[in-house]
Amino acid sequence: MKAKSHFALSQIKEAKECLDQSLQFKPTSPAYYLKSNLLYQEVIFIETINIVILPQKKFNEALGCCDNALAIVPDVETKCKALFNKASIFWRQGLYEHSIVNSSLSLEADPNQYSCWLIKANALNRLDRHEEAIVCYNRVISIKDNIAICWYNKGKQASTKK
Repeated sequence: MKAKSHFALSQIKEAKECLDQSLQFKPTSPAYYLKSNLLYQEVIFIETINIVILPQKKFNEALGCCDNALAIVPDVETKCKALFNKASIFWRQGLYEHSIVNSSLSLEADPNQYSCWLIKANALNRLDRHEEAIVCYNRVISIKDNIAICWYNKGKQASTKK
């Protein structure tokens, strides 16, 4: 897809234009998920290089695209990715309960998503729900055992256990 190629080349504006064009022709297309993913990746990129604090409008636009993607009754993979994006966006906004709800919904569809278990564990961590966080960190490790931050956070949770 042309939008994916533009995004791979860090041509964010061009990628968005392609997705918007696609959605004009077919508003029920999977382009909503792709656009939500693009917006989510843009959020990550901007935060990583510390250029600006992303306005709420960007988060809302990304969440809206996720909701549109989910409304189309997507395949399991697209559903999981859209819910994961929502969970990640909510986590970045400090809305940890919403993050947990969306990661849980994604994990119901596919329980083998280590990144989704990790975002859920981190949200639980922020809410001081240490026992539940450790369970999630254990799930990450059972799926993919080389995630250093998972081992670190699990150890940190174990040391704060009461």
